[in-house]
Amino acid sequence: MNFEEIHLSDFKTARENHQLEVKKAQGGLPESLWEAYSAFANTDGGIILLGVEEKKDYSLAPVGLSDAQKLLRDFFNLLNDPKKVSANILTNSMVKILRWDEKDIMVIAVPKATPSQKPVYIHSNLYGGTYLRGYEGDYHASIEEVNAMIRDKSPASRDLRPIVTFHLSSLNMDSIHSYRNRFRLERPSHVWNDLSDQDFLFRIGAIDHEKECHPTEAGLLFFGDDYNIIREFPDYFLDYEDHVSNEVNARWTDRLCSGSGEWSGNLYDFFFSVYNKLLKYLPLPFEDRDGLFRNDDNMLRQAVREALCNAITNADFSYPRGIVVSHYPTSISFENPGRSRIDLERAMIGGVSDPRNPTILRFFGFINVGERAGTGIPLIEKATKTMHLPPVEIRESAAPNRHSLTMYLSETVDALQQKIMELDIEKSNAEKLAIYLNKIGDAPITRKAIMDELGVKETRASYILARLLDRGIIAKKKRGVYQLIKPN
Repeated sequence: MNFEEIHLSDFKTARENHQLEVKKAQGGLPESLWEAYSAFANTDGGIILLGVEEKKDYSLAPVGLSDAQKLLRDFFNLLNDPKKVSANILTNSMVKILRWDEKDIMVIAVPKATPSQKPVYIHSNLYGGTYLRGYEGDYHASIEEVNAMIRDKSPASRDLRPIVTFHLSSLNMDSIHSYRNRFRLERPSHVWNDLSDQDFLFRIGAIDHEKECHPTEAGLLFFGDDYNIIREFPDYFLDYEDHVSNEVNARWTDRLCSGSGEWSGNLYDFFFSVYNKLLKYLPLPFEDRDGLFRNDDNMLRQAVREALCNAITNADFSYPRGIVVSHYPTSISFENPGRSRIDLERAMIGGVSDPRNPTILRFFGFINVGERAGTGIPLIEKATKTMHLPPVEIRESAAPNRHSLTMYLSETVDALQQKIMELDIEKSNAEKLAIYLNKIGDAPITRKAIMDELGVKETRASYILARLLDRGIIAKKKRGVYQLIKPN
């Protein structure tokens, strides 16, 4: 939404929604105007129309303002009064008087406040005067939601804060040594490779001092054991689920979560454990370079690493529900507590980066994971487009504040299953085959792969390949090697 370019045509067929509020304002500036101003500023921004009513059929109609210019002066006087509003985040061009059916209305375009401006509150009441916008209107922000905005307000790297109740012994040395091995592989000539563990951890920001060795927030979250992490972050939780179908409540066949006591439960081990689990579901490109060649690090793998890294580096670990990664036959979703610190529109364009946990992003960067230049989401979009997959879906919610990104691995599984069902193949095998063919993308298909995937014998696998070839579902690349034909 461009808050500098507002036109009357934007509202004539509109309805009140998450980013549009109308008020008659026949007796002057209504008090609820300021609640809406706070709510829009603290959430995703929005438009307030004064002199407009919502009719019974939910359409909008102008009722007009008796003295629009006076109302405009009164609005700016109160907007700049710190006793009324904590911050004026508007420019003059964001407030306009427009004519609608020969009646004056006032348009107030409230942008999303920056983290340094939040929380925007009214009546000098930080906890009682801070509002958020939900789909059912404005509501008081909870103490936890206000505190989350205050945490985000600091320009300093909050995750560098030392935790003096813990020491180096509180960190998981197996995780640290695994990380250092990855660091050596990525940066074999780096001078830090010869340092002791303490010196190395100090250099990267995992501990605050070489002598006292208190872990930083980032160090504890990334390298600690979960039973220590929850003492500092009681709501900390990591969860990966592998679901058997696309249904919302589908049962899971594989799960990895913190708190089980079976692994460290820290962010570093979670990232690589989950990434390795997801690898087997990612389509791989087929390339023929003097024979059969499979590019193991294609753009989709990079995109999955980026999405998982984003969920971790933008999570607010003081919020409940934690990080949840869910794999379904045709999609992967990455959820984290805390909303994005930058507008989603700007994030989609790229070029702007404002992670909530910059030190943790730095840890990832040292082993060549994660983008620092704000190109993460554009990279993910480019990867899915290259693989002929649907665009990513990004959603944010309030109460509780959560951010989710969904990558789709297939858009034709149902149609493909219908084609396969027309063949002489058992229903259960048809379902498995449809999911498998969508999963592999451009990767080669062989008789052995069909045997392993469906658990059938060689003669049955040969029959299935022949029927798929006859039906035009696959094409022959070379002797014994086939490839899925993508629909136009």
